[in-house]
Amino acid sequence: MSEAVFLGLLTAEKVITEEKTQRKTIVGTFTTLHSRSFPCRFPPWWVYASVTNVTGEHDFVINLVHDSSEHVVFSAGGKVNVRDPRAVIELGIPMPNVRFPQPGSYNLQLKLDGSTVGSRVLYLKETQGEDQPGQRPES
Repeated sequence: MSEAVFLGLLTAEKVITEEKTQRKTIVGTFTTLHSRSFPCRFPPWWVYASVTNVTGEHDFVINLVHDSSEHVVFSAGGKVNVRDPRAVIELGIPMPNVRFPQPGSYNLQLKLDGSTVGSRVLYLKETQGEDQPGQRPES
């Protein structure tokens, strides 16, 4: 396999895939979530991931890892099969009911065949004010 070229990794309220054309609409991107208490959960959200320069069948994994503890709080994956190395692989991955044990930075990783091809940080901040709409603290 030639080296995959990482194109993007976004967190969003929703990723909509148009059935006929497979075009993606990315709604409400964010880099920070806020909660008054931890652990907490948020309504389902999405990850958009994009790579190119690969051919054949490959396993992909999205991991969300708390930076300081290295605890994996969510993992999802699947397979992609690509014929043309110029093709752009676009993935919309739902993140349902993710439990965040504590505030801090979380590393969102995109892996292809076990190797990290891209990553980004998602911040979870503790606030004194209102929870975000739909946020569900745990007792």
